[in-house]
Amino acid sequence: MESRIEQLIGDLEEYIESCKPKFMSSTEIIVNKDEIDDRLHDLRRKIPEEITWHRKIINNRDAILADAQNKAKALIEEATVHTNELVSEHEIMRQAYERANGIVDTAANQAQEILDSWDGTEDGFASLAEEHSKDGGSNTNGGLYENVPKGRMVAPFEDWCYEEGRKAGDTGVVYYSGTGAHVMYFVGYGDTPYWHYACENALRSAAQSEWQTQLTDSITAEANAGGMKLVG
Repeated sequence: MESRIEQLIGDLEEYIESCKPKFMSSTEIIVNKDEIDDRLHDLRRKIPEEITWHRKIINNRDAILADAQNKAKALIEEATVHTNELVSEHEIMRQAYERANGIVDTAANQAQEILDSWDGTEDGFASLAEEHSKDGGSNTNGGLYENVPKGRMVAPFEDWCYEEGRKAGDTGVVYYSGTGAHVMYFVGYGDTPYWHYACENALRSAAQSEWQTQLTDSITAEANAGGMKLVG
């Protein structure tokens, strides 16, 4: 884009070219003094304006560059902080997993030590349960749970109890996050098949529901309109 000064200089050059040459001279021309003065005046007036305009452009360019540099710096700093946060988060998770694994290993080792001290008899196992178990539901009866149907216990216990090939006398250590490490002794499966137990419970529940229905159906109630007068 041509500047205003360049336009004025171009106009001045065209004017000079249009002036008539001085008689008998190839280098001198005849100019209109008033017109040339006006053109030079415009040129002198426009030069400061042009310089100011270019300075503004330069200043704006510097401001734009400075703003871009500041934004780029801010983005880099933000990315650095975010990266450090991710690293810290990862480190926290790693330490948490290590600590959790350490707790599991410690509990499992303690449980294994208790199992290793067992004399191999049911009475001996019952004594260990009463001495070491924190399970309030079984530590007073040798740790024994009887007639527990499938689906009643938490998954780790059931997986161990119903594992293929499980037989009476098997022992092991099972860890459950909710309660810790457990020393297991499998006495055996009950005499009553589970299907029989489920059917018996279903029949008992149906009979109880029928009895309650018959009982409530035979009861009649009468409303005493004057009864509300006694409430106050």
